[in-house]
This record gives sequence, structure tokens and C-alpha cells, in this order.
Amino acid sequence: MAATEAQHKQFIEALQAASKSLLVASASKSDATMFSHENWTTRDLAAYVRAPESTVRYWRSSGQGPRYFKLGKRVLYRREHVLAWLAECQNNS
Repeated sequence: MAATEAQHKQFIEALQAASKSLLVASASKSDATMFSHENWTTRDLAAYVRAPESTVRYWRSSGQGPRYFKLGKRVLYRREHVLAWLAECQNNS
């Protein structure tokens, strides 16, 4: 199903807001520890970008989110792919 123009605009606005608020330098020590592991769950990614898990699942299903892989039934995101995706989102805004 193709995303409507309004959904696409909402997606871009959410990414821009998340990107602006996610500077590594401003992360607290507990955040740095929490997100230091290599593979993130959908919940981890949602917490990092401060978006609902349902939004992260939507991004994944529509092909708009970061690269992911499955380990059994679990969906995981490599930290490096998430950071690269966020950088790309910032460059496209």
C-alpha cells in the first residue's frame, strides 16, 4: 500500500523532529549506556528516536526505516545502520 502524501509529510516531520533532538553529545550517561549495545530491538529504536513502537513498525513495513534483520522471529537493527539512517534523514531535510 502506497503512503499518502499526508502520511509521507507526517513521517518526514517526525523524522526531522527526532533527528534534531538526537545529538550524541547531548545524550545523558544512562542513554549512552542503554544504546551502546550493537543490536537494537524495535523498542530500543523507538525509545532512541522518541517515537511510538507502532511508528517504527510502520516505517519498517513501508520501507522508510533503517535496515533491519531477523533473528528467528525477532526484528533487530544494527546501531550503525540506525545512525547512518538518521544522518541520511538529516541530509535529506
